[in-house]
Amino acid sequence: MNRFRNDRRGQFVILVAVIIAAFMFSLILSISQISTRRQEVSYEPVDETVLAITSDFERCLTRALAIVSQKYFEGVSYENAKDKGEELIENWVSSVLESYGGFGLNIEKGQTSWFLDNGISQVFSQLSVSIEKYGLRRLSVSLGKCVMLNIINVAIDRDSSNIRIEFQIFQSGKEGRRNEPIPNLTENSLRIKVNDTVVENFTLRPYIGRGRYIVEFTSPIEFDDEVTAITIVIIAVTPEDNIAVSARCDVHVSFEPEIYHDWSTLYLAKYETKRVIILSPEPNGGKDEFGTPPRSHGQSERVEIRSEGTPFNIILDPEINITLFMEASKNKGKNFTILVTVTFGYYNNTGYYLIGTGSIEVGKQRGGAPNLSYNLTFSVPEDIRTVPKGSIFELVIEAYFLGGEGTLKIYFGGDTPSRIKIYSKL
Repeated sequence: MNRFRNDRRGQFVILVAVIIAAFMFSLILSISQISTRRQEVSYEPVDETVLAITSDFERCLTRALAIVSQKYFEGVSYENAKDKGEELIENWVSSVLESYGGFGLNIEKGQTSWFLDNGISQVFSQLSVSIEKYGLRRLSVSLGKCVMLNIINVAIDRDSSNIRIEFQIFQSGKEGRRNEPIPNLTENSLRIKVNDTVVENFTLRPYIGRGRYIVEFTSPIEFDDEVTAITIVIIAVTPEDNIAVSARCDVHVSFEPEIYHDWSTLYLAKYETKRVIILSPEPNGGKDEFGTPPRSHGQSERVEIRSEGTPFNIILDPEINITLFMEASKNKGKNFTILVTVTFGYYNNTGYYLIGTGSIEVGKQRGGAPNLSYNLTFSVPEDIRTVPKGSIFELVIEAYFLGGEGTLKIYFGGDTPSRIKIYSKL
């Protein structure tokens, strides 16, 4: 009898252990499922939200540039045209803030830069995004849109009055990382003027490739002994975005076919496949950058950038305009300032000729939208405005690090085309 009772008692203990084990397993499984559900519920799509806002802002800038550029090249003043673009951007900011009202969204928009010049239509702006709901603080992005039109050469046959122009057009790609040729221009995309006279009939040849086209027409003005030079203007409107861009050139008319090369703007560009940075009359490649080696307080760095020899005599504008896209890249989260000295001139076998020198402070602070676009204007001494054939232009950039540690980055290509405008201003 005692043995029977002991056996039952042992079976009871085993049964209780099994019940407890099952309960614990069920409890662990329930806790795991609750934890998983809480993770699913607490997922915060911060990346998707920021991407949606910045992508929409890029589209807004593209549309604003289309409005501003078309109005400007239709004859509206620069200030009035720019106001229309600024109005669209401000309306966009208000609309986004209203759409994300429950997210604690805050947007700080930096200064918007507009460039409507010979061969370029560009808008560039900075945006700082904070989303209280997701704990995001001042995420800074720089966005823009750029379309470039470059007249490569002009051939004029004075006897037949035939004019043949080869040009190239391209735009900054997504997020400005790559220059994209525009392959689908039509005759409806172009407007051509010779000495302010509109060319009514012209023929646009089939697309060559790499953004290049050839257009031919008969000059609307007669060539006689009094006509020694003409001014040609091409205005192109991009098919997808309706952004207008204009290029102008002054061409000498002779009894022999005349070939024209455009050196009106010198771009910072990469020399073919090498890492060497040069001044080139033709922009190349996509968005790129080069930077000075890391430096700390009191140290300096010097960069010399040169062009090839000029193929003809150049008469400089009374004022030279330099646009540089630069950023102070901080190290260890410290605030600091880089004093950038810019010197521009040219030299040939008779000596060196200084056009101008100036300084820019490029600062970096924690948070906020960075400013990348910097401009300098140099008045050219009258006695050196004529640049002889074979001269070499030189841009010298010296960076002095005034506090903290970091690197100076200089951008070129894409939607950050650092450049020097030397003649043929619109």
